[in-house]
Amino acid sequence: MQDPITGEDNEKGLKRARKIVMCFGLILVLIGIIRQWPIYGKSYLQFIESDGYLPLMVGIITVILGLSIHILIDDYHEDHAPGQECEKKENRTSNVQRPTSK
Repeated sequence: MQDPITGEDNEKGLKRARKIVMCFGLILVLIGIIRQWPIYGKSYLQFIESDGYLPLMVGIITVILGLSIHILIDDYHEDHAPGQECEKKENRTSNVQRPTSK
């Protein structure tokens, strides 16, 4: 049998995941800035059409996900506690009474 995951192990995993995602995002931002250089003096259209735009934007999104990874993973673990089966959440329409035939 597997040992239950403790809060301390969970916290270490969250910190490790956050560091990995943040490092990856910062690397992409750095690559995007290097490929965009010089940023000053470009029009908006030149900025978005240049080579570094995509890595820069993906890097920024990844950094934001890295900052919010604690919220995302913690919500998942609260809904899916170890050793318990997942319960299906009821539809909002399940409380509506349907007419019965006689």
